[in-house]
Amino acid sequence: MGHAGKRNKLTYEQAKWWWRNAGGKPLVVDGRELTVWRTSKDSQIAAPMPLDDLKVHGHVSTNPANGRIYDAGYDFEPKVMAMPQDADIVDKVRITSRNFLNELAIDEHGKGTPFKIVYRYEDKDFE
Repeated sequence: MGHAGKRNKLTYEQAKWWWRNAGGKPLVVDGRELTVWRTSKDSQIAAPMPLDDLKVHGHVSTNPANGRIYDAGYDFEPKVMAMPQDADIVDKVRITSRNFLNELAIDEHGKGTPFKIVYRYEDKDFE
């Protein structure tokens, strides 16, 4: 298992490299570097700034007890996030952007192996 480094965000270019070269090994990411936005009552996305890196994390689920992101797979199946009926204009922009970026990422990534992103929140996880 590898890691992106303590207090470092996982960039889009790093994720593409891991996709192409790590053979499916999990990658530990510092969850403290991400912002989680709620897009509807039951849906959330995560991204560091700049938003280009939204292509790395996309839709996430969080633990309701502590707000931490659950570990998730990184793959490029063509998945479209549905627009919730209660979405306001900000949510519509976020979801539309997410779907657009996902399609770009599928084209850009090429051949590779899906892997698990393991979100961690303690310094000791990056030693």
